[in-house]
Amino acid sequence: MQKGLSIVSILVFILGVGLVGCRTDQLPGYQIIYTVGNEGLYLHKTASDTTILLAELKGNLIDGSLSFINDSMVMVGYIVPYENWPLRIKNLSSLFDTSTNVDTMAKYQSEFSGKNLMKFEEFLAIDVKQHKQWVDHTIYYNLENDTLKVVTTTFTPAGEILAEKDSSIECRSWSYSGGLIKFCDDQGRFYSESAWVDGLQAFTSQGDVYLREADTTRLLIKSDIGFDPKFGSGYYEPTLSNDGKKVLVRYLPGFLRPGSCIMEVDIATGEKQVVVYGDYRNPLYAPDGQYILLKHQKGELYLMDIETQKLTFVDEVGMFIVK
Repeated sequence: MQKGLSIVSILVFILGVGLVGCRTDQLPGYQIIYTVGNEGLYLHKTASDTTILLAELKGNLIDGSLSFINDSMVMVGYIVPYENWPLRIKNLSSLFDTSTNVDTMAKYQSEFSGKNLMKFEEFLAIDVKQHKQWVDHTIYYNLENDTLKVVTTTFTPAGEILAEKDSSIECRSWSYSGGLIKFCDDQGRFYSESAWVDGLQAFTSQGDVYLREADTTRLLIKSDIGFDPKFGSGYYEPTLSNDGKKVLVRYLPGFLRPGSCIMEVDIATGEKQVVVYGDYRNPLYAPDGQYILLKHQKGELYLMDIETQKLTFVDEVGMFIVK
């Protein structure tokens, strides 16, 4: 009897070890917050595979404006339609010409024609837990020749003005392709940067990848195919891992050339490894580093297991963040 029990115990132990070592199809408990068109902000919980509407949105959303304020609040911005501008702004409209591409220009990567421009943006703060929202701040832009004048107004949750700041940006950088197109920054059209992680930031410029730390900047990867100023080529859309040891980048081989992919780069060694081939963009590490989020060119958002490369469809989205 004692011998029989010991054999059963051994079998149970071996089976238990085997189960612990196996991977399951259960996704970790991520919370993915994303936009769908210009209509709404949604929260998807991966563990329960459930999705809820956090807030209805209005206007044209500003690309790249979705971000976390803290663990329970997010922010998203949109361009206010011209006819809905506040009265104090609208009264100034007779002084300036309005560009036809008002609804397509984002806050930082803005291209302006030779005309003067007026634009008004609102940024909403949204409490994810309590499903409350309010206008956190507004930004009013007016381009006069080569100077972009900016007025930023910050509000309390009750709608009272907390602060107002005037600033200006010199718009003297021209498009690589020529023509009457100005950039109101020095980065140009194909510049992109990651969030800061432990004092480190990755950014791309003209297809190359750089690392920025304190007051120093160094080249991490040099594109070996040259730079295509019209369609883009090389490395773009960097995102740092949470431990700051690796960076994901989108690789473009050039116009109509095969080989588009998402790569992972070891910062210490500079070694590159293809994570997945295809027309994916905006790679983003999940909090634990086991999965990455990828958006396909057609708009589908996927969670990919880095180890198995299994893709799990989430939804068709615009912008997205995860925690």
